[in-house]
Amino acid sequence: MTAAVIAAAYAVALAVLGSSVLSRVRWLETVPRLGIALWLATLWSMVVAGIAALVLCVLATEPLRHLYVELVSSCLHSFHEHELTKSGAALVAVTAALTLFVWWSVRTAQFTISTRLSRHRHRHTLRLVGVRDPKLDAIVVDHPTVTAYCLPGAGGGVVLTSAAVRALTCEQLAAVIEHERAHLRGHHHVFTGTLRVVAAALPRVPLAQRARVAVHYLIERLADEHARRVCGTDAISAALLTVGKSRGPALALWVGGADAVRRARLLKRTMRRPVPLARVGVATAAAVLFAAPLVWGTAHAAALAANDPCAVASELDPSTASPEPEGKELAELETTRDDSSIQV
Repeated sequence: MTAAVIAAAYAVALAVLGSSVLSRVRWLETVPRLGIALWLATLWSMVVAGIAALVLCVLATEPLRHLYVELVSSCLHSFHEHELTKSGAALVAVTAALTLFVWWSVRTAQFTISTRLSRHRHRHTLRLVGVRDPKLDAIVVDHPTVTAYCLPGAGGGVVLTSAAVRALTCEQLAAVIEHERAHLRGHHHVFTGTLRVVAAALPRVPLAQRARVAVHYLIERLADEHARRVCGTDAISAALLTVGKSRGPALALWVGGADAVRRARLLKRTMRRPVPLARVGVATAAAVLFAAPLVWGTAHAAALAANDPCAVASELDPSTASPEPEGKELAELETTRDDSSIQV
């Protein structure tokens, strides 16, 4: 049970303090790929530690641990059904685990279906009102708002409004398109969609809520860096300032947003990138956060499962005692007794 308490305390500490600690590491936005990895690893570590705490709590309860070992080792002959009634807490733990799994699966399925339907409807709308420009390799929609976004999947792609095409120069337009293509090539919608599911499933967990916002920002920074390498700093920073705080559809990734001005200033400002040792430290921390709770929880669960109560039961249960000697063994025993009688 101590291992379950440690895992639960670790998960709670990450849930409450993890976002505060990571938010203070400001230079992560200069290395967005490592920043994304660190945020995702921290969130993964919290979820796995919470699951490990629940599993270890169940395995530390004698009746359920006995049932688990019996099922795995096929030692059904020494299983006593009445043992399941010895601990109501064990049954509550199993019920809670199943309820959590079903609830999580339902929420994930709801979000996935809703997202697919929304994107399908949006693609259908684009086919009706949008015009694909072969020179830009993008869909242009007649709209007065200056915005640009990408829609993943078949029939999607980079979408520009007619106002954006008029407001941006050729260099800026190319930078915006490269920014959105970086999202499509990197399948960034998978990360943002997954984090929306986690945030919706854990509405009161600070780490889940903050990770969704932080990873979205770092993904935009990653696309900005790609556009800068291809088109130059001036083009992408000017495009961000022109697009400003304009937004796209809720289920798409758009080049603007509330942080567009901040990202443009960050691109133009020469920031000191972290030394290689700091990068190695962040990568190592992400790897440890990802693997540690999984390995630790699996090791403790295996140790609890290996502590087979069948051996103890076989010693205490008279029905499992050694059988009476029969046949040849009985004849040898009688001979030994006769010899002892003769000697006397």
